[in-house]
Formats: sequence, C-alpha cells, structure tokens
Amino acid sequence: MEASKRIWIDIFENYFTRLFDSANFAENFGKLVSSELEIAKHWNNMTSILLESANMPTKKEMDEVYKELHSLRKRVAKLEKIANKGGT
Repeated sequence: MEASKRIWIDIFENYFTRLFDSANFAENFGKLVSSELEIAKHWNNMTSILLESANMPTKKEMDEVYKELHSLRKRVAKLEKIANKGGT
C-alpha cells in the first residue's frame, strides 16, 4: 500500500512540476492576476462613486483622515514629552 502511495505522489509531483513550469501556465496565470487587478480597480471606482453619491467619505478621503490623525498623535506625543521635561 505504501509503495502505491509513493508512486501516486511521484506522478502528481511530476505532473504539477511540468504544469507550473510550462509557458502556458505562466501566461494564463499572468492573465488571471491582471484580470483580478482590473476587477479590483473597477470595484474601487464603483465603490467611490456610490459613497460620493451617498454623501459619505471615500476610501481616499478616509486614508487622508487616518494619515492626519497619525500625524497629530505623533505631534501630541512629542509635545507631551517636551512638556513633561519642562515640568520636572
């Protein structure tokens, strides 16, 4: 039984190695990834349009808010550090 498992494993390993090493697989996989990126781009555009039409912030606007919040937190921490040094 163990020998037959080993034979099947070897057959599948050889088959998949040939499949993944083939130019056809690489080309098709590249097309798949490109299509997925294109779909994601269109989905993001549609989401932005829907959010804008509902008068809600878009992802880009929220990213800007998060960046500003991060910057403000750093500034506050720096100012608190300076204030604590001056108070002691």
